[in-house]
Amino acid sequence: MPDPTCTPVREVLAELALGVATAEERAAALAHCETCRVCRAELRSLGDTADALGDLAPPVEPPAGFEQRTLTALRAAAAPLRAGTHTWRPGAARRPLRPGRPR
Repeated sequence: MPDPTCTPVREVLAELALGVATAEERAAALAHCETCRVCRAELRSLGDTADALGDLAPPVEPPAGFEQRTLTALRAAAAPLRAGTHTWRPGAARRPLRPGRPR
């Protein structure tokens, strides 16, 4: 009989592997995966699959002016930080968490 605590975790494992799970879902799933070998293995497998998806897309050159537009946007986004007027927003920047992967 499957462990009933696995059911809600398995529902978010794909989102967790893709790095789109909410903070609450991520925290709960990772805590569960620390103690559940089956869910941990499933998460690792899904993470490997998510990583491999990037290899399927053909390489594409960025459009002309991309680098300059990106640097301009980064400077504009950093201006409030330099001026001390930045307000932190929860969830504004997230890094995908993948167990067993070096950071």
